[in-house]
Amino acid sequence: LDDVQRETEIAAARESLRARFGAPVESFAYPFGIYSSKDVEAARAAGFTTAVTTVEGISRNPRAEALELSRIKVSGKDSLWVFALRLRTGRRGV
Repeated sequence: LDDVQRETEIAAARESLRARFGAPVESFAYPFGIYSSKDVEAARAAGFTTAVTTVEGISRNPRAEALELSRIKVSGKDSLWVFALRLRTGRRGV
């Protein structure tokens, strides 16, 4: 998308969700985790305060990285030990 289309689509998505659910929409997820600095700026301009990527791990400075937060993948097949390990390390495996 060009810059105008990107900004319009992200802002419209936020407004559509707010209108549909009658609740504030503060967080954004980059589609398929694909994003660039332009997408981060468009999310900021649309009023999002946080956004998640598909980068595996724990964001060490979430205030500074609020629009580029990492994720911890959790599976329903994870044991309690694996779940605790993922929360601690932010990664799969040891």
